[in-house]
Amino acid sequence: MTTQLISAVIVSLTSAAVLALARLLSGRAHRAWTTRKSGVRKRRAWLAYASVLVGGAGVGYVVGIGIDGQEARGRIVSPESGAVVPPGRLAVSGTLEAIPGDRHVWIVAQRDNSLFPKEEVGSHDARWTRSVSEAGPPHGFALVLLLVDDEGHRAIERWLARGARFGSFPAFTRPGGSRQLDSVDVVQRTPAPTTAEPSRPTGLITSPRTGARVRVGLVTVRGRLGGIPRGRHVWVALKRGSWLFPKEPEIGSRNARWTRQIDETGPPHDFSLVLLMVARRGHVDIVRWLERGKRSGNFPALTRIRDSRRLDAVALHQR
Repeated sequence: MTTQLISAVIVSLTSAAVLALARLLSGRAHRAWTTRKSGVRKRRAWLAYASVLVGGAGVGYVVGIGIDGQEARGRIVSPESGAVVPPGRLAVSGTLEAIPGDRHVWIVAQRDNSLFPKEEVGSHDARWTRSVSEAGPPHGFALVLLLVDDEGHRAIERWLARGARFGSFPAFTRPGGSRQLDSVDVVQRTPAPTTAEPSRPTGLITSPRTGARVRVGLVTVRGRLGGIPRGRHVWVALKRGSWLFPKEPEIGSRNARWTRQIDETGPPHDFSLVLLMVARRGHVDIVRWLERGKRSGNFPALTRIRDSRRLDAVALHQR
């Protein structure tokens, strides 16, 4: 901040000195030009006027420089020129350097020769990011980083206020004394709809674990599911050797975490619990098998279940 203040003072003093010199030389030039003497005086007059022009150019240079004698610079880093962007809002980021304290930097959308100010960047953000909205049908346009003075800044704010009040934003006239720091050309395009890849079906029996000893009777079984396709069903089946005995109720396909009570009576024995994903035909076979067993009191073993896929299995020991 101290460095910027010293620079501002130096610029002010230099400008005042150059303007005083210009005024002095202008008076001398005028007197020299109006004299009736010719020859040397006239040549001196031309030199005097040239000095005025040089002094004026010096003033313009002093006003145009930034902090610490550096030229004000700004760059749009993202999106890059030629980028394809989605319609609506997009993030714009970039850098600024040596912006004078009495200048403002704006992001402006340019369509052909028409300007539409969007967001102020400020003047002291070395690295900046702004969200810019560009509505309407997909089209190409340029993002311009515009350096303006206080008067240009106020003109942009008035333009935005009028547009918000009337709901219309006509093209903005570029303010005098403004300077373009950077520009990138972008093209809006609606992204093509993407079809999400179906996730791979997964299923686990998390409790009890393989090798666990369980009591005769009710066994609490827990697990989790993921990515089960629509139209598929998930069942727990008890397996002895190659025989399968589906256990109800059905787990379903949307239960990410599930718990079931499995009843297995009789003398203590070893068995496995199998987590099966089945399609409609296999699901119907299981439901009918259970209904017949309830009516007859007998549940004969199944050797296979149609259209089924094993997701997980655990081996258990009864005691």
